[in-house]
Amino acid sequence: MSDVINSTEVDSTGGGKTLNYILVTVTPAVFVLLITIFLVLFIRTCYKKKWRYKLVPTKDEQDHPRRKSSSKRTVNVTIPDPPPPKIKITTAPNLAEPTSRYTQFTVQLLHKPPVAAECKEITDGEEGVAGKQAYVCLKMNMEQNKLWVEVQKAVGLPHREDGTPADPFVRLSVMSRERRNSRRKVSSTNHIERTSDPTYMQTIDCGSVIKEELANSNLQIQVVDHLQDLLLAEGEVGLDQVEYSKSIRVPLKALTQQPTVGRILISLYHDKTAAKLSITITKLELLSCTLPSNDCWIKIEVTKGTKPLLKKTKSVKVPQREVMLDNTFVCNDVNDASCLTLQCSLVTTVTASLMKRTKLLGKVTLGSHEHGQALRHWTEMVDTPDTQIAEWHNLT
Repeated sequence: MSDVINSTEVDSTGGGKTLNYILVTVTPAVFVLLITIFLVLFIRTCYKKKWRYKLVPTKDEQDHPRRKSSSKRTVNVTIPDPPPPKIKITTAPNLAEPTSRYTQFTVQLLHKPPVAAECKEITDGEEGVAGKQAYVCLKMNMEQNKLWVEVQKAVGLPHREDGTPADPFVRLSVMSRERRNSRRKVSSTNHIERTSDPTYMQTIDCGSVIKEELANSNLQIQVVDHLQDLLLAEGEVGLDQVEYSKSIRVPLKALTQQPTVGRILISLYHDKTAAKLSITITKLELLSCTLPSNDCWIKIEVTKGTKPLLKKTKSVKVPQREVMLDNTFVCNDVNDASCLTLQCSLVTTVTASLMKRTKLLGKVTLGSHEHGQALRHWTEMVDTPDTQIAEWHNLT
């Protein structure tokens, strides 16, 4: 009997120790787990609300200078649309106090958009002054799909470099607005000697023009000095913007003339079958006052846009006022010469600070984007392939 009692006491004592051990060990772990779950839920709830309670600073924090310098804030800026043009609305004089249902209004734009200058009809006795706005007076007629232009007079043409009046004549050509280098026919008037206000009264045949082409064609007007073959002024007028059989006045843009150092004879030949462009420098004439002290070189550069196709140099012995060269430079793979540009430069060397440097004396550029004689020479070469065309050009 005593043995049974002893065993029961041992069992009860061991069970009590086990329960105490479980309570002491598991209870803190459960408590820590509950606290962790509570913190996770709290953090998740605050994150969903984007910490709205912590992002709003108090008034003292807003006024604090350190708070202002260290805080980072995002400001949404809305750019307003440009305001509409201002419109001035006035009622009609007889309906200043309307009593009926309908009222007449006059709408006037206070800020008008710029409008291109139009040709103006001239009146008798209207004269210009040299040195001011230059213009030319024309009268156009269409007869049997042919454009006839009567060149009446030109007013206010610029003078030469030495201040003397030029010997001007007017050159007309019909060109397309899409292809600036395409010209159907070039016609010219006779030149008038030593005047800035020449009177021509000549009728010129500018070739055949279909009525459907009037909306896409311009009449190019160039005033050229006959003695020096320099472009004095130029202008354009749309064939769809004029009133035919009426005199119009077309403004001209006077071109600034640069001092020339001489002139050069250039010959162009485009072999369309072999796709070659031959450039021949035949003769060079320099002014006595511009003769360099050292030898110089002639540089030939042919480019297509920004891509160089040909770059050659040729030495020239000086001092000589006239130099016979007869040098030919060939540029291959030229199927379409209208998109090329030719630049001919005269370069010499000068000594400065015990160092030799190159100095540009003069140059001339030929191409479809030029004007005057350079444009005419290049266009004639493009329009008449397999033909050698030589012309003098001034070096400026």
